[in-house]
Formats: sequence, structure tokens, C-alpha cells
Amino acid sequence: MVGLLFAALGTAALCLGCAKKCSRLAASQGAEERSGLREAKASTPEGGAQGQGTSKSEPPSPPTGYAAAIRTRAFADAARLIDAAPSEERQRPEVRYARALVALEQGDPSRALAEISSLRSSTPAFQHRADQLTLRIAKQTRDATVLGHLLAQTGDQASAEDRLLLAEVLVESGQVKEAEVRLSGVIRTLELEKSTDVELLARAREARARLRRQLSQSQAAAADFRWLALNAVGEPAAEGADQQAEHLDPQHPLTRSERLARARRLSELGRVENVSEELRRLAQAPGAPPEPQALTFVRGWALYASRTDYEGAAALFQQASLETGSETAKCRYYQAKALARSGQHASAIAIYRQVAKLGGPYVEPASYEAVRLLHLSGDWTSAISGYERYLQRFPKGAHRASVLGDLPVVRLAVGEHDQARRELAALVRQTDDARERARLLELEAVAAAGQKDAKTAVALFRQVIEEQPLTLPALLAQKRLRSLGAPTPPLLPPHDAAYDLPPLPRLRLPDLAARLHRVGLDAEAELALKAEEPALKARYGERAPEVLCRLYGQLESATRRYQVAQTATKRVALFQEPTGDGAWQWECIYPKPYAEVVGHEAKTHGISESFVYAVMRQESAFRPSVVSSAAAVGLMQIIPPTASQIGRELGVPYQPELMTAPPVNIQFGTYYLSKLVSMFGGRPELAAAAYNAGPRALSGWLRSLAVLPADLFLASIPYEETRNYVYRVMSNYARYAYLAGERLPDVALELPQGLVAPADAY
Repeated sequence: MVGLLFAALGTAALCLGCAKKCSRLAASQGAEERSGLREAKASTPEGGAQGQGTSKSEPPSPPTGYAAAIRTRAFADAARLIDAAPSEERQRPEVRYARALVALEQGDPSRALAEISSLRSSTPAFQHRADQLTLRIAKQTRDATVLGHLLAQTGDQASAEDRLLLAEVLVESGQVKEAEVRLSGVIRTLELEKSTDVELLARAREARARLRRQLSQSQAAAADFRWLALNAVGEPAAEGADQQAEHLDPQHPLTRSERLARARRLSELGRVENVSEELRRLAQAPGAPPEPQALTFVRGWALYASRTDYEGAAALFQQASLETGSETAKCRYYQAKALARSGQHASAIAIYRQVAKLGGPYVEPASYEAVRLLHLSGDWTSAISGYERYLQRFPKGAHRASVLGDLPVVRLAVGEHDQARRELAALVRQTDDARERARLLELEAVAAAGQKDAKTAVALFRQVIEEQPLTLPALLAQKRLRSLGAPTPPLLPPHDAAYDLPPLPRLRLPDLAARLHRVGLDAEAELALKAEEPALKARYGERAPEVLCRLYGQLESATRRYQVAQTATKRVALFQEPTGDGAWQWECIYPKPYAEVVGHEAKTHGISESFVYAVMRQESAFRPSVVSSAAAVGLMQIIPPTASQIGRELGVPYQPELMTAPPVNIQFGTYYLSKLVSMFGGRPELAAAAYNAGPRALSGWLRSLAVLPADLFLASIPYEETRNYVYRVMSNYARYAYLAGERLPDVALELPQGLVAPADAY
């Protein structure tokens, strides 16, 4: 496709056009476009054991080869090392391709084009990559002519984002009428497809609004700006859209109800200052004034959602509850929630009880939250009676399942072993989830031990270990058995070798995947190997799962290997010793990517490699570029404020664009994990809880609940997400440690006392 285009336009002309527009290169590329440069690997020693050290680490060691430089995103080093390579090496198509990518990252499209030209006589796979790079260059240089030709060749396959980019470039080049047609086409397509990409639609609307304003189409421009003001609140493209709409169409300003809707959306985003400005404009807008209560509540919600001032939010919610309005119960309910978040449990409980007497939709949740705070505050006798009243009063309550799970735990805390055992046995019978069954069985065994029924307790503890070996419930059951002086069953039953197949011959990566891997383009190597999966499955038949796992294991990354493992591995093999046919299955579903950098960082910070992998597996499923809804980034899922603080403590500049580079993300995440291990007494299960919920939240739970044994404390964690997270991470940790021949994590039943996160914890 692009080869024909080059013939029409002339390679030299295209190079000249690109060279003239080098200064307009985009500052960064989309994650998908440069995924081949996201992976990273540092040349660092292996090693590491569980400890409490949090010493600063140096940045990853300088790369010793261009592939390592590409993996660490050290593009200046990569360019220098490739250029210094022997001529024979330099002429390899994968090396030229890598050099072109490096040139693009350095803002040198002319050099990238020079490298591309030689790829056109290469293999079809690299010819195709040359085409893709040419399109990227056209995007970077924002050359309307070339970009238009390239997108015309793709026809209906051109993405809406690419078509929007062309329209924006046409505006820049003065081709405004064609730009308006294309912008309207993009908007129409997105709306017909009911696209959920609000950011992209907002960009298109904003571009068309500016263009229509330029063409003196004031009413049409105002309509686009109004759409942005009402439907894309908080999007960068919608900044100032409300003022633009009112300026262009002063006869139809935003009403007070529309301003209030904008304020509510901004408050949900935690934009405290923006909410204040919006409410100031609301006071000057036409229309019926909102209830005072609604205005105060939205200010409180902005503080609450920002997570910066829960006490201030509680004060505003209280003020709102005293003002004229129809949602007094809601205001009081969230006043209590804000107080609870700030650690003022007694005040929160009192207000929840008041809300429960007001009637309406907040009676049931307020009743539950009050009792839950009694549980967390250590007033277990009151919590038991409160939970029992809740079950009687709300037989179909939204929190009924949580109460049924929490009530026997609180009974165990006060020694009501008989009733706790009956309730836990009923829950065991009702659950179909193997993990939850093991957790409940372990607690049922605790109840039996409390009844002095040692025989049943030992049998139940052994059952947990046998049904869910090397999981957190099994580790806790093992501790309990030792406290009873009873022998423990084997960690894992022996592997059943009856169905083992003969060893496979040595497997080699397909040519393209191998070439991309050797130059450090690990994500592209994964994609190339993925394209070969149908052929490999046809060739190897029933052995294909093992073949795929072994081939993906030759790559540095583990994204696709872990995905393949979900269907390639068998549960029975993972609950037996990892020998024979089971070995590859264990290694497939518990991969250890980026081994050198993980080993180096774990050793530097005195923490177990297995614990790092346990967190990485749960956080990202080994996807280096994944970004969560909370803006957590990369393998270890670090949010920007945390990453910024880690960078300051490490003495390493925080660069958001590098957080998808595995060495940087692993360095930051391992340091932070080790900091939490040290903060919470060397206890990995507590560090895992703090990693998920935050050290301050964990400190609050420990303040009242640390007197409980570890199994009851973990079962009392109020956030279901955090509770499940801890159980999964610690089970991952046990399995990684076993696979590595390390000592299993030690989850002592007695918790350290007096552990409190420092005031500056983050």
C-alpha cells in the first residue's frame, strides 16, 4: 500500500516534507502505537530474601547492549549502540526497524524514513511494519497531504482517532471546509456507534466548535460548545466550553439547573476549586434557584471525593442537613461516612443511628454501617446484637451476605464458639467458590478448637491444607495445627506421573518473534508469536498448550503467557508437586518475567522476589502498559501521587511516561512494597493490605483489631476488595516461594501491637 504511495509522491519529497516539520513532533505516542518500546529489562544480579530494608536504590544499570537500552527506554544509548554495531548487524531488518523506532522516539523522522526505505526490500513482515511506521511519521509530522493519502488507502479500516487527527491537521493547514466535513463525519460515526469514548468525542466536538467559530457560524459553534459544557464535564477538551457557548450565544446562557449538574459532575471528580467557581456562576445564571441544601452538599461531596479533607466534608454535610432541602437523611448519612473515614468512629455511629430513625432509603445502609463500625472499633458484644437486629429487620437487606459472613467472626472474637461454628458450617455448605470455602473451613476449625473439640478441629485444618494447598487459609491452618501440637499434612501431594507425556524436542521461537525479541521489542514479539498460535495448535495438537507456554517463556515479558495459562493449565496439576508434566504448568501460570531487574530490586530493598511477583501477578496480570480506572499504572499499578513521592525518596526523577517501562515500574513498586513491609513489622500480609487500601486505612483497622489472631483480623477487613486481595496475594506468594525453593511466608497468628503508619505515610 505505502510502496505505491511512495512511488506516486516520491520518497525524497516525503522525507523533505517530514524534515521540515520535525519541530512539530508530538511529545508522546499513544500506548498502542509504541507498545513495542514499552518493555524493559535491566542487567542486574538476581537474589533477595524477605526483610525490612528500605534503602535507596540507584537507577537501573546502564544497558550493555542496544536491546537492553530499548527495553529500558534509554533511546540515546540505543541509537549510539546500534550505530556502532558491525555493518552486518546493522543491515539486519529487525535492527533497521528498531533503529527507526528509536529515531521516532528521539524526534528524528528523517532518520526513521531513511531506515524504513531499506525495509521495503525485506520480508513481507517488515514491509508491513515499514507501512505502519510511515503512517506514524505522517501523524507525528502532521503532514496533511501524506496523512490523507495514507488514510485513504485504509478506507473503512481507518480508526476514528486517525480520522480526527487528519481533520485537525487540515484545520492547521487552512483547509477548513474539508476539515469541517471530516469532523462532522467523525462525530456522526461516534454517535451512531454509541461510542463510550467521551474523550475522543469531546476532542472532535471541540475542534468543530473552534472551526465553526472561525467560519463565523456562531450559532452552530455555540451548540457544539454547549454540548461540551453539558456532556463532557471534566474532559480537557471541554475546558471553558460553557463560557464560549455563552459568549457566542448570549441569549441562551446555561441555566441554574444546568450549572448545578455541572457542579455535581465536577464534585464527583473531586475538583474542589472548579466546583466553587461553578457555584459562583450558578448564582448569576437564570432559572429557579436550587435548594440551599443541594449547593452545600455538592461542595461537601467535592471534598469527600478528593480524599483530601474528610473532616471538612463532614462539616459541610452537617451544614447541608440543617438547610432547606429534601435530602436531609442523605446529608447526615454522608456526614457519618466522612467522619468514619477520618477515624471518628463514635461520632459516626451516633449519626448513623440518627439516620436509621429518619426513614427512607438510608435506613438500611445506615443500620449496617453503624454495626460495622462497632465491629471495627472492637465493641464486639454490641456488634453481635447489632448484626442480629439487622438480620431480623432487613431479611432481604443489601448487606445481608456481609453480615452473615461477619457475624460468626465477631462471635469467635468473644468466645461464642458454638453459635459461630453452626453459622460457619452453614456458610461452607452454601458456597461453591473453592477459595471462599477454604477460608470459611479454616474459621470453622477455629470454632471447633474453641469448643475444645480438638479432633474435629485438626481434621478441618488438615482438610483446608489438602483442598487448597499453598494458599493463605492453608498457611493459617498449618499454624493452627502446630499450636495444637498436631502433625501437618504434606504441603502438596506427589505428582501423578501416570499421564506424563514424553519430553518435547527443543523448541525455537518462530523467526519474526525471535528477531523482534533479540532487539528488545518484547511486546511486538508477543504479538508475532500470537499470530502463529493457530499454526502451532494445528501442528502440535494436544501438546499445543505446553508448546505455547514454553515458547512464550522464552520471551522477556509474560503478558500473553499468563493469558494462555488460564486455559492451558489444569487445576489438578497445580495442586500437586510441580514435577513431570506439572512443572511446565506451574511455570506457565506463575511466570517470572523481567527476572534480572526483579532480582536486583528485591535484593537492594531486602524483600523476597516471590512477594514482588505475587503482587505483580495480582495487580496487573503482567501487563506493563495497563492503566486502571484509578489511574494506577503498569506492572505494579502505582498511582501518580505515590509514584511522585517514591521518586523523591529514591532520588530518581518521576517521569509519568516511564511508568509503563518495566524496570522503572518494578523499581518504584518494589521500593514501596519494602517500605510497607518495614512499616508493618515485617508482616507481608499486612503490607499487602496496605498496598491495596493504603497504610492509613490499615493503621485504623489495627488500632482496634490487632488483639485478634491473624485469621480473625484478616476476616474482619472491612473492604471486601482488600480482603480478597490479601488472600490472593499471599496465596501467590506461597506458590512462588515453593516453586523457587524458598521458605514459605510466615503468617504468625499473633499480630504485632502498636503498629501505626507515620503521619506522612502515603
